[in-house]
Amino acid sequence: MSTSTGLGFASVILLLDVPQLPAIFAANVCRAFRTAANELKSITARDIIYPNNRSKGVLRKQLPKQQQQLLLEQQQQLLEQLQQLMKQQQQQPLEQQQLLLREQQLQQRIYKEFRNKNYIPLFRLLEDSPERKA
Repeated sequence: MSTSTGLGFASVILLLDVPQLPAIFAANVCRAFRTAANELKSITARDIIYPNNRSKGVLRKQLPKQQQQLLLEQQQQLLEQLQQLMKQQQQQPLEQQQLLLREQQLQQRIYKEFRNKNYIPLFRLLEDSPERKA
């Protein structure tokens, strides 16, 4: 017997030792059968006579009005959130362009002020410094 097979048997034995496991398994099986029975109940004579009216094998179900209203509200909320996100994405590049333009204007203004007042640029001061020459 290989090690992996031994580990597989050990895990099965450990799973069987869990007292809640059979109840959980039985509940899942019952839920699956209930779901299948409900789907079978929802098939009408018209679905049997006109099977092409069903969309791709999905059974047609008429949701109650409250559920339809809730789904419609959720779709509208999602649509509004999507529209807000799209607006934010459109505004971000515009804001970035405005920031870049403002930065460029400030740089030009600083350059003009230095040029008009005949300031010696800092890099020239560093080039002429005694530590640099040594």
